[in-house]
Amino acid sequence: MVIILFVLHLPFTIAYPLTLADIMSVEILLPNKHAELIQLWEHTVRHCYPFYCEHDISTIKQSVLPDLLDMLTLRAIFSPQQVMIGFVGVRQSKVELLFVNPSYQRQGYGKTLLRYATEILRCDWLEVDSRNKNARMFYEKMGFVDSMLVEDSEPTLIRMRR
Repeated sequence: MVIILFVLHLPFTIAYPLTLADIMSVEILLPNKHAELIQLWEHTVRHCYPFYCEHDISTIKQSVLPDLLDMLTLRAIFSPQQVMIGFVGVRQSKVELLFVNPSYQRQGYGKTLLRYATEILRCDWLEVDSRNKNARMFYEKMGFVDSMLVEDSEPTLIRMRR
């Protein structure tokens, strides 16, 4: 009997390697779950983004998210009761969205989703609102560094690379 072993060589050091349990906890998010995703996004924004006004939230929810979601590869983590805990949306090599329900933050779900995006979906960059200090600190802890200011954006975004 011949056993062939494949070794995956990653071009960077993984600070928090994915386990099989991590990989298996992340599920493909199908379009029939978009409404639940939008509810989770809105709940998180209302609790964690005090700099977003009602008009911003409404505009993004009604005009931006529905079209954006159709362009993204979406993955999510669900509770045993099938309640969405958090999700990540990626396009090509960019993390476009990463949100975790505030009740589940600081429990490793964001790390798992971001590791999945970087290690399985091969993302190596993202943009973060310059006002969102907690997100920037999280991404820095996960190995991302500021690479440039996106000057033509409103609000001002910071591009981060891994």
